[in-house]
Amino acid sequence: MMGRSFRESGKLQMGPPGMILVVIDAMRPDALSDRTTPNLCRLMDHGAWTLKAQTVFPSLTLPVHFSIFTSVPPSRHGVLNNCDRPQPAGDTVSLLDVLARHGKYSSAFYNWENLRALGKPGSLRYCLFSSPEGDPDSDYRMAASAASFIRRRHPDFCFLYLGTVDLVAHSHGFMSPAYMKQLEKADAAVGYLVRTLSESGLDQRYNLLVQSDHGGRGHDHEASHPEVLTIPWICRGPSIREDCPIEGPVSVLDTAPTICRLMELAQEDPPWEGRPLQQIFEKHKTKTAWTMERAM
Repeated sequence: MMGRSFRESGKLQMGPPGMILVVIDAMRPDALSDRTTPNLCRLMDHGAWTLKAQTVFPSLTLPVHFSIFTSVPPSRHGVLNNCDRPQPAGDTVSLLDVLARHGKYSSAFYNWENLRALGKPGSLRYCLFSSPEGDPDSDYRMAASAASFIRRRHPDFCFLYLGTVDLVAHSHGFMSPAYMKQLEKADAAVGYLVRTLSESGLDQRYNLLVQSDHGGRGHDHEASHPEVLTIPWICRGPSIREDCPIEGPVSVLDTAPTICRLMELAQEDPPWEGRPLQQIFEKHKTKTAWTMERAM
């Protein structure tokens, strides 16, 4: 049965909150601090979070994103490298496909073109790609585009990928001054997005999940090492408990099932290995308004 969208003709309808998924590529959890990432830290203060979530191996951007969206490891979905034309296994089911079957309006904003095929053709109603080449503020521009679209069109689901931190990590090294500066810019992009939601009166209409795809050490993220495999996972919104450190293991495989639970979708028994993180949910508490500073 098709789920009812809370977006019809650009007008908000009663229903479960929408969902925004933000992936900051190559964000290590030990890089987060009140000084460098004040907006992400404020999300943690008012949401559910862990700095010990685990990604999959190989910890490359495209295989990990397929694992985020299909809730299975690379050994099952079959995307093992950052190829231009990924061919996932036929029995994998993407979160985007599930949302499409429920009649949800899904959108995506990304500055790495290989992410264009995370679902079947037609599963995305709107997408925008912009190359980050030569633009250190690419993440901020992508977040601004996504924020404007959400304010105007109220999609049920929005995926925002911010990829410049990974580019700087490869060229200057993880945890280098340049890396920290670029992460500060990515944090400012998240801050702008959240501030737009608050100023538009949409902060009670969307749950927000911010995570990374992998960490890294030196100039790459190819080794099976804790600094590569450990990532932050932060969720905030009207359905989420406040000040809730998540106990127990969290995997990137849990993202898609948790999003379905947050959007109150009855899963059609997709072959997913992850599970919803039940401890983060808060059904009856009235949430305080999001107040995020815009870091520059």
